[in-house]
Amino acid sequence: MLAVSIAIMVVGAVLLFAEAVTPGFAVFGVTGIVLLVVSAILTLFYVPYGVMLVCCEVGVLGIGGFLFVRRVKRKKLYGQLILEETLNEDNSKKTDLTVYLGKSGYAKTSLRPAGVAEIEGESVEVVSDGVYIAENTKISVKEISAGKIIVTQTIE
Repeated sequence: MLAVSIAIMVVGAVLLFAEAVTPGFAVFGVTGIVLLVVSAILTLFYVPYGVMLVCCEVGVLGIGGFLFVRRVKRKKLYGQLILEETLNEDNSKKTDLTVYLGKSGYAKTSLRPAGVAEIEGESVEVVSDGVYIAENTKISVKEISAGKIIVTQTIE
């Protein structure tokens, strides 16, 4: 029974490490955890000195996991698994949209009702006042609402 318990533990650990390397639908991770729990239960109930062996299993898996994480951090794989960049206030583009109020420009894309317009040489995301505005049509900024630039078609 000890051999079966150890085999189940090894398969469970391999599945957990597979989930760590190829994250997906958590099938490998959940199956690995279930197998580790089954291994611990089998060891506790059917193997003499089962408590000591379960403690050893946990220790071995903990050390193995620690070494795995250390090794992954040294390789290029770490950058693919873990996002290291953070967004700070400085990185985000904060623009006072009220500077566009009353300005005019043209629709770079068709506005159905959202799209991109060029206003005073800058490309900005805009929303029409509810009507379709074709590409290259003159527009003017009508209002700023909820962080959006609302535009209307300019009649010449």
